[in-house]
Amino acid sequence: MKYTHELKNPLIGRREVSITLEAPANPGIAKITADLAEHYKISPELIVIKKLQSGFGKKTFKVEALMYDSPEVKKRFEPQPKPKKAAGAS
Repeated sequence: MKYTHELKNPLIGRREVSITLEAPANPGIAKITADLAEHYKISPELIVIKKLQSGFGKKTFKVEALMYDSPEVKKRFEPQPKPKKAAGAS
């Protein structure tokens, strides 16, 4: 992994990281989250992968991730899933 950009945002309580990595196949969000958690020594639940992209046929992947300081801060800034409506209710 090559860290191309890292910004500590104390007002929001998170660290914003951009990474470029080379892999023969898409490593997946779970693997990248685990690697970031190990590197920064934080809980994987505090990490949000915003972007994982590559060009067709390329083995270079660009990753944008957010790492929050606490679960409360993450809950405040990350979108929460909406509750589902009961079936048949209008």
